[in-house]
Amino acid sequence: TDITKVIKNIKPSTSLAAIEEYNTFKLDYERRSRHEVIHEETEKVRIDDVIGLDEAKKALYQAVELPILHPELIKKYDVGNIKGILMFGPPGTGKTMLMKAVASELGDIHIVNLSGYEVSKYGLDRALVTIKAAFDRAKENPPAIIFVDEIDSVVPSRDAASEAGVQLTGEFLEQLDGVKAAYNIVLVGSTNRPDRLDPALLRPGRFDKMIYVQPPDAGQRAEILDLYLKKVPCAADVDYKKLAEMLEGCTGADIANICREAKMHALECSLTSSNEEKITMEMLVEIIKSTKPSAPQSSLDRYASFMRDYGQR
Repeated sequence: TDITKVIKNIKPSTSLAAIEEYNTFKLDYERRSRHEVIHEETEKVRIDDVIGLDEAKKALYQAVELPILHPELIKKYDVGNIKGILMFGPPGTGKTMLMKAVASELGDIHIVNLSGYEVSKYGLDRALVTIKAAFDRAKENPPAIIFVDEIDSVVPSRDAASEAGVQLTGEFLEQLDGVKAAYNIVLVGSTNRPDRLDPALLRPGRFDKMIYVQPPDAGQRAEILDLYLKKVPCAADVDYKKLAEMLEGCTGADIANICREAKMHALECSLTSSNEEKITMEMLVEIIKSTKPSAPQSSLDRYASFMRDYGQR
């Protein structure tokens, strides 16, 4: 008890922020002192785990895999190299998951991850250094993909941004222009709010390819249900096609959460019953009725407006 009281009154000499800063310094030192590639930790996701998004998959293959793995053919046939790809659409439609899957399929490719949170959690000076360090890591370890999640927080429109936001956008554009000559570095950005991006980033030569990642249609929603429920006990009355019709406006993430809730309900019932509890149609219908879709038609207007202004390249 005495020791506990003493501990409560002692302030640790090393904060969590200091530990994180040390780890960042350690990674940067290793990057500069070793020649081998230092890979980012990425969750292993297969392309087959991403239902639908066929147009996005094809565009990413043409823009990422061909230039990175076959640069000699790109030069031989004088194909214009795509340096930047923007994936935009409602949250939960699989943009980040698709990028993880592409990274897994590409194999020995260096992935540099950068997010709006990572850039903004420290002050401006640290944010500028973080952006530059990400591009430096890609240049030093080609072939590489720089994946920027929530890119609208990293490169906000300078018309509406604060002074710090203007400097962040300027630094990012400067670094991006610095890799134009390389055939083995590709920038991939992901955002739910493309209208908040700086217009200078959206012109050809920076983001040459812009892909609208739409919510799944009825057939794809049924496939997603099957993907998340095929390994668990389900009653014979579960009808994926009927359920999919009820899921209008739901994203892949919405459906994953619905399935998880159904699994947990069945699991909890199994704890209090001697019989195996199965996921039933009634159970899934009740969960769906209490779920608010993330991408109703009314929320898609901003993407239609963006498409009218910039099109889909």
